[in-house]
Amino acid sequence: MTEPPVVKQAALERLKKWGGESLLRELIGIYRETAPGRLAELRRGVEQGQLDIAERAAHTMKSSAGNLGAVRVAELTADVERRIAAGELDGVADLVRELEEQLGHVLRELKEIEKGLAE
Repeated sequence: MTEPPVVKQAALERLKKWGGESLLRELIGIYRETAPGRLAELRRGVEQGQLDIAERAAHTMKSSAGNLGAVRVAELTADVERRIAAGELDGVADLVRELEEQLGHVLRELKEIEKGLAE
């Protein structure tokens, strides 16, 4: 059984259609630059009980991951956001660890995609 793609190409093609390769390259660059900091903010918020910060970071990550077709990252952050909003914190730390792993896969794939885009 093959693994599903880390980043859905249809989402990238949609962005490319809207703004060309330059927009896609810019959005990938911004995401690669900001996502690790958002994840750190989310993790810190969960660890320190600053749930408003953690929820906001999860929401931002969910939206940007969804725009770039990073479906699993978007799903995990949506789950984290929902659980925090509902006060259901059991398992959130585990989700954050899984999110960290998935984000690593996404960032590596986006880096390769970015290399293939015209300057």
